[in-house]
Amino acid sequence: MNNSVELNHFKGFSGNALIKMADNSDKKVSELKKGDFVLGNYKVKCIIKSFVNEKLDLIDINSLLISPMNLIFVDSEWIYPKNSFLSRKVNIDILYNIVLETGEAIILNNIHVLTLGHYISTSLDADENLRKDMIYSRNLLNYIVKNDGWEDGNVILNEPLSLNNLFNSLSLNN
Repeated sequence: MNNSVELNHFKGFSGNALIKMADNSDKKVSELKKGDFVLGNYKVKCIIKSFVNEKLDLIDINSLLISPMNLIFVDSEWIYPKNSFLSRKVNIDILYNIVLETGEAIILNNIHVLTLGHYISTSLDADENLRKDMIYSRNLLNYIVKNDGWEDGNVILNEPLSLNNLFNSLSLNN
């Protein structure tokens, strides 16, 4: 895959997705707040809401609408949904993403999904997808922490979360 294609990929999922909470209950992502505890007793540090209001290529897995570049755990490996599932144009207003204080993944609609800022690829035997995604995810997180709302755990963006956000912010600061 060439870099220009990778840079345009975004990360996120629908607010209607059900996240598994620490008490084993389900909660809509759109209702999640900073300080909530998800399965694994991981504390939510920040919710990122990207206002989109357009049709995006999303993948529907188990009623979870997710971007093609959010790594998910399927058949004992982390995969990009775009490599195993078909996408379709979906009209969506807001895409969500989550940063945890600790932990690497959340469970959305019974699917393991990596969160932003994960360090899961630090293992020597991590596959190439995980290594690339960790770098991609850490760069996005570095961009997010500079946005208003980070300290309150509620960052709002006016476009889908992608490395384009990071590159645009760097060019504006030069």
